[in-house]
Amino acid sequence: MKKILILIVLVLGNLFADLINDGLEAYGNGEDTKAIQLWSESCENGNMEGCNHLAALYNEEYGKYKDRKKALTLYEKSCNGKSMEGCYNLGLFYNEGKGTKQDKQKAIKYFEKSCNNKHAKGCHNLGLAYSYGDGVEQDKQKAMLLYKKACRSGSIASCYKI
Repeated sequence: MKKILILIVLVLGNLFADLINDGLEAYGNGEDTKAIQLWSESCENGNMEGCNHLAALYNEEYGKYKDRKKALTLYEKSCNGKSMEGCYNLGLFYNEGKGTKQDKQKAIKYFEKSCNNKHAKGCHNLGLAYSYGDGVEQDKQKAMLLYKKACRSGSIASCYKI
C-alpha cells in the first residue's frame, strides 16, 4: 500500500511539473491561451506554482489579459496554499494598491509571513518598510536584521543594504 501511495505522489508531482513547464513553453511561444489553460489546470489541482504563474500573467502591466482582481484572487489562493511567493506578491499588491485598496498593514502582514518562511524578497521588502517607516514604526536596527536575513536567503539587493 505504501509503495502505491509513493507512486501516486510521484506521478502527480510529474503531472504538475509538466503542466507548469508546458505552460511556460506555450507562453514563450506566444500561445497565451494554452498557457492559461495549463496553469489553470495546475492551480485547480492544488499546485500553487500554477496559481502564481497565472496571477503573474494577469498582473502584466501591458498584457492583453491584465486583470488585477483575478491576479489578487490567485495570489490569495496561492498564499493560503502555503506558497511564500504568493504571500510576497500579495504583500506587493496591498503595498502598492494593485487590484485592491492600498493597505500597508496587510502588506506588512504578508511580507512578514513570507519572510518568516525564508522568502528573501519578503524579508527585503519588510526591511525596506522598517528602514523608511512605511506601514510600521521606523526601526533601522530591525531593518538591518531583515536585510541580513534576506541576504542570507539570496537577495542581492539586501546584501548591498548591509
